[in-house]
Amino acid sequence: MKVKSSLLACGILLGSIAFSQVESESTGTAEQTEEDNLSNVQNYTPSKLLKKGQIDIQIFNNLYTQTGGRDADRNFISNDRRDTYFRSFAQVLVGTSKSGRVNWGFDAVFSSVRIDNNPGSSSLKVLSFEESTATRTAFSAIGPKIKFSPLKNHPDFSVQSALWFPIAKDSESDAFNKPWLDWNRITSWTQFFYSQQLNNKWQLFYEIDLLARFSLPASYYENDVKKDDLLSTPVSFFVNYFSNSKSTIYAMVQFAPTLGLSTDFSYNNDYFQGGLGGKYQLSKYLQLEALYTNFFSAKNNGAGRTYNIGLRYIR
Repeated sequence: MKVKSSLLACGILLGSIAFSQVESESTGTAEQTEEDNLSNVQNYTPSKLLKKGQIDIQIFNNLYTQTGGRDADRNFISNDRRDTYFRSFAQVLVGTSKSGRVNWGFDAVFSSVRIDNNPGSSSLKVLSFEESTATRTAFSAIGPKIKFSPLKNHPDFSVQSALWFPIAKDSESDAFNKPWLDWNRITSWTQFFYSQQLNNKWQLFYEIDLLARFSLPASYYENDVKKDDLLSTPVSFFVNYFSNSKSTIYAMVQFAPTLGLSTDFSYNNDYFQGGLGGKYQLSKYLQLEALYTNFFSAKNNGAGRTYNIGLRYIR
């Protein structure tokens, strides 16, 4: 069963789980004072940009594991093995404009995979980072990104765009001597963020993504075959509850279809995932976040689950 499109969620989740309260409805100095008194968990939504001179550093770890997938009719098919993929995303974002409407940053992706013929084996074995015919570990992608607020009067809407370049050799295993590790294509990932405050306890958050994978020239690959270009358009919805000033819990659901762009714009596959997560402010600048998700429906795709934990430093 295919797992590659399900792994799109590893990156998507990173851009989606940072929830918080929006700014105070007051204006001027009172608004600024109110904002400064909020914890980072409360103040920084995915739609919120940094002020000039601020820095946001995130390390987000995602572990995806499955023992089977779903066919074209969404029926579960066992693989009689356990496939586990680990991703560690390192992201840096810096406030660079006086208006606070443009941020620049950089991403790096560290990846590991383990294919175990025993479906009852522990998914945590992937964290041993072994090298064999059934395991691989490497830094797989790097690239720049920009985040901006296009509408001056709507600060709760923002756009983030990243461009990732593959750096691991033969990460899609064209030579067939090691397992598939990551996408060996140029990735263009644009996210549209919008947060909606219902009251001082509840918030809704929406995200729409354009996630494209573009093939490099055929000569770049071990088998001298140019790859298909793909477009995924995930749509995510989150409900967030603030239990107190330092913590928040949330529920999420996401639908992500994938289209082939190289020939006939065919509908290749999709997945649905749902999950529960939370964040806690450990100190003035440091946050801890955790999330569990389950891929409860899919077409020609994986039927696994993810365990996620991350740290975010904003100053």
